[in-house]
Amino acid sequence: MDPVSLSLGIAGILPLVAATIQRTKRYFNAVSSAKERIAQLVTELEALEQNLQTLHGFLNSESLKAQTLEFARSSVLVSCSTACRVKLEMLCKKLDHAANRVLGQFIWPLTEKECKETLQELRNLTLWLQFALSINGCTLLSKTADDVLQILSQQLNQLGSLQNLGRVTLDLQQAVQGQVDMQRDERDAARKAEVLDWISTARHDGKHRQVAACRVPNTGCWLLERPEFIRWRDDMSSPTVLWCHGIPGSGKTVLTSVVVDALMASSVQRPGTMVSFFYLDYRNQTTQTPAAVLSCLLRQIVEAMPEMLGPLIELHRQAKADGRSLALGECQWLLAEAAAKASRCIYVVVDALDECDGSQCRTALLQAIGSLKQMQAVRLFVTSRPHIQDINAAFETHPQIEIEARHEDLRIYVLHKLREREADGVLNHEFSTKLIETLVKGAHGIFLLPVLQLRTILDEPTLGDMEEALTCLSRGLAQAFEDTISRIQRLPGSRAKLGMRVLMWICHAKRVLTAAELGDAMSVRAGQRSISAKFRPSARMMVECCQGLAAVDPRTMELRLTHYAIQEFLEDNSQRLFPRAGPDMALTSMRYLLFDDFAQGPGLDADAIRSRIQHSPFLSYAANHWASHARELESDAEVRVDIRRFISDRQAPACALQVQRYEAGFRRKYYAAEEVLSTTPLQFACWFGLAETCNELVDASNVNATTRLLGSTAIIYAASAGHVAIVRLLLHHGADPLLENWFGNALHCACEAGSVSAVRELLARGMDPSVQSGNGRCPDDCTVDCDSVEALKTLVEHGAELANATDLFHYAAVFDAQGIVQWLLERRLVEIDARSESGLTALHCAAMSCHAGEMVQTLIGLGASIDAVDDRGWTPLHCARLTGNLVAYGRLALALDAVRGPSREVKEALGVKVDTSLSR
Repeated sequence: MDPVSLSLGIAGILPLVAATIQRTKRYFNAVSSAKERIAQLVTELEALEQNLQTLHGFLNSESLKAQTLEFARSSVLVSCSTACRVKLEMLCKKLDHAANRVLGQFIWPLTEKECKETLQELRNLTLWLQFALSINGCTLLSKTADDVLQILSQQLNQLGSLQNLGRVTLDLQQAVQGQVDMQRDERDAARKAEVLDWISTARHDGKHRQVAACRVPNTGCWLLERPEFIRWRDDMSSPTVLWCHGIPGSGKTVLTSVVVDALMASSVQRPGTMVSFFYLDYRNQTTQTPAAVLSCLLRQIVEAMPEMLGPLIELHRQAKADGRSLALGECQWLLAEAAAKASRCIYVVVDALDECDGSQCRTALLQAIGSLKQMQAVRLFVTSRPHIQDINAAFETHPQIEIEARHEDLRIYVLHKLREREADGVLNHEFSTKLIETLVKGAHGIFLLPVLQLRTILDEPTLGDMEEALTCLSRGLAQAFEDTISRIQRLPGSRAKLGMRVLMWICHAKRVLTAAELGDAMSVRAGQRSISAKFRPSARMMVECCQGLAAVDPRTMELRLTHYAIQEFLEDNSQRLFPRAGPDMALTSMRYLLFDDFAQGPGLDADAIRSRIQHSPFLSYAANHWASHARELESDAEVRVDIRRFISDRQAPACALQVQRYEAGFRRKYYAAEEVLSTTPLQFACWFGLAETCNELVDASNVNATTRLLGSTAIIYAASAGHVAIVRLLLHHGADPLLENWFGNALHCACEAGSVSAVRELLARGMDPSVQSGNGRCPDDCTVDCDSVEALKTLVEHGAELANATDLFHYAAVFDAQGIVQWLLERRLVEIDARSESGLTALHCAAMSCHAGEMVQTLIGLGASIDAVDDRGWTPLHCARLTGNLVAYGRLALALDAVRGPSREVKEALGVKVDTSLSR
């Protein structure tokens, strides 16, 4: 047998080893009790695979062909390849046979002894293959075993060389093993980083570093010495919550950074102690949802608790295929698990609860934080303003500390700032002493006030000017802000204009802007045709023109106001300070989108879209928010002209719509160039809610035109977005609400979007509340997508019969539609344990669903039977286990524990090592 023929046999083994690796990895994902042994086996199999591939290439190399080697059928290398094939076939068969048994995929089929023997056999085979990877080694192994022994005995006098060869081989083996270990460590580190980023990408430490950098050394220590703080930190029998509250500008956030640093320092001396923190910010309403806050806290805890990675790796595997993040209920469950496993306490610090919007998510956030209060291992430190009703209700019974600027801290701060200015040669000791005492005395517990006053004084050019400024200091924050605004307005013309425009944009923008985005917006001029770097101000210039009211976050490069109180002042005085804020922002956004830079139209693929966003900083904001600015000002003559010009330009609105849909995570066909270019001006106006523009366009437009890929119509756009006045206008002009896009007609799309007012309007115009779409969906099914109880109620009020209420109930359970599930039960339209045709209950459905993180707990709380069995004899616990739904499994196991006492399932759910055989 020549080398090429042998290589064909080696090639036949490669698919077998790949299949064996794949089967082994499946067990790694499903079995928690033998992960180390499985990982070792995967490593040896991968090493074997690598050496087989290398040998296959070597046998086909020109250098070996030149040796005219022939391999006997009983040669060592042929025997080795045969043994390799036989071993892999046996291993594959054993793994397959076990996996085919009921629940076999959750039980590792190899005993510890079998696993050790298999590992040793694979290592021996790998060593022979490595020995064959040289011409001399391959030549020797082309002989039979007897011939090899004879040759070796004849070369006894060369034993030293052979011993050296053995050492070289051993060194090679160790080097290869080291490489394999390094690759495994790199894979583990990459997987850990991927899981941590899946939990949360919020960079909590960036805000902390920014706040701590502003802190003057030796300030804030008084809080750490308060008996209430010491008791909260050290006495585990004391209440778990400490609430610190203070008026605006009193220094709460800076003091929070003092607490975080102190706790972090003490945790080094107390192994097992963990610190997790989050700074809320009034400008981050869309990103500081309860789930986002808890997931950020969870990430910090997981980084300090490697044992928590196991369940999270499994959760991540389930969620990755669906592209979903951690749900709030999953975060709460995992935090409870961490608290149960913690060897000492977990300190959780949450700053500025009042900066979470009460109308949107503060109630839910307080409820989520309330769950932390129940965990004895968790010590919760929170700050907020006082006298906020819902926050007071949540924490008024807990220990409290009132935050106010202390005289000693103010003296240290002012003295520090004065020493920074001593080099100017302007200040003297007498004035410095008077300045310090005046500022401290007038602070009235507000740290921000003397900070602003000090800046005003130190900006004066001479000592005499400083003394005069000291005699007419502002008496409160509002006056201090007014003085700063006056100082901005007294700057040279273009600087004053820039400073006020920057403040206007920061105050009224729909989201936080980076310095690059804001600089791009500031560069837009009337009549300009392209982005011009000549008119783009630097971040430093914008900050200087704001005279201390704004600053750049060095981590994110976001341009922010330096305090929440400044935002409130600007909002309260917006009409006076920024009388043309709305038109300015609308016109700037539309004119930017009309630049020649985007005249070539939408990008052809995702890479082109990303590149365009990267090279045009303001594009993302303009594309996503131009309409929200313009919609409020359609009656403004200048804005109306630009809206018509923008809508009528084929490329600009298509580019904006593409960027908007791409960044929203829509599927490709939604943002494809072909789709957005086929969208008509009327459809754009309908989607963005421009009622007056629709009124101007409707007579000259085809109201029933459809887009090329999705088949959407103007009325589908208007109904989905909830623009009722536009829906009425379109119906009056002959729009057909029964025309369908890929999802359904206007009613289906309105239900799916939860646009209740549009649903009412369409039903009032005679649409059938039970009409099926081309893909078989009814309007009531569509309400589940956004859990719109009001839309479902409206359908029922207009005659929807809900003939398949059980199916709807189960569907809602699968997709975690909490409101619809509870409404159906409250109305007694279904029984909580209603069965599907295959005997499934809603609890079965939720237990198997990767979307229903909290639904399992809800159904258990509403009385669903945890012992119900389907037609296969499976309980919800079985279903959760079989689908790998870890959170559902844990909650069901805990529910069983509450009913029956301690069980194996509870121990397993909490990560306690148990027998891998299932008892039910």
